[in-house]
Amino acid sequence: MKKTLIIVGAVLIAGAIGITMYVRTFNTLTIEFSDKSPGLIVDVYNSGPDTVNEAQQLTEKNLVASNISSKQKIRLKKGGYSVVSRKNDSYEPFNQKVSLYQGNTNIVVETYFSESKLKTLLEPQKSAIQSAATSAYPRITGRYIFEDEKLFHFGDWYGATLKYVGTDRNNADSLLVVMKKEGTSWKIVTRPPSLIVSQKDYPDIPLDIANSLNQRAY
Repeated sequence: MKKTLIIVGAVLIAGAIGITMYVRTFNTLTIEFSDKSPGLIVDVYNSGPDTVNEAQQLTEKNLVASNISSKQKIRLKKGGYSVVSRKNDSYEPFNQKVSLYQGNTNIVVETYFSESKLKTLLEPQKSAIQSAATSAYPRITGRYIFEDEKLFHFGDWYGATLKYVGTDRNNADSLLVVMKKEGTSWKIVTRPPSLIVSQKDYPDIPLDIANSLNQRAY
C-alpha cells in the first residue's frame, strides 16, 4: 500500500511539474485599440523561425487569432508574431511584429488615415486653411499660390508649397508652409514659411511630414 502511495505521489508530482513547464512556454499578448483608429480589425499570425518571408507568414496556416476589434488578452506560445490589420479604406495598413520570447507584451493598434481619406478631408477645408495662412502672412496674397496641398496623419497636419507668382524676380523662391489644426482652427507652424522644413527650426513638426515636404524643394 505504501509503495502504491509513493508511486501515485511521484506521478502527481511529475504531472504537476509537466503542467508547470508547459504553462511557462506561454506568454500573454494584450491588444488594445487607439481612439484615433476606430473600426480597425486585426489578425495575429505566427512569424517565428519557420516562416521565411512576410507572404509566407500571412497565411491561414499561421493564423493564431482572428477578427479582433476590441481589447483582448491572448495566451500564445513563446515566439514571434505579427499583428496585421484587415483592409480598411480609411486607414493605412497596420503591421506590427511582436516578441513573446521574454515575457508578456502589450501593443496599441493605431495607424494614420489613408491617402484617399485625407484627400477627401482636405477639399472642404482648403478655403479655411488658406484664409488662416494669408491672415497670418498677408504678403502671401497676390505673390504666392498654394500648390501640392496635402493633409497628413489624422487630418490634423497640413503642408503645401507656396509658388511665387509675383513680379520680383530677385525673390522668386517657392516656400513651404506647415499648419496644425487646433480644435477647429488652423495655425501656422512654419513661422515664417521657409525654403525647407528644418527639424532644428521646427522641432514640433513630425519628421515624416518634414521629409515629405522637403523632397519638393530638391
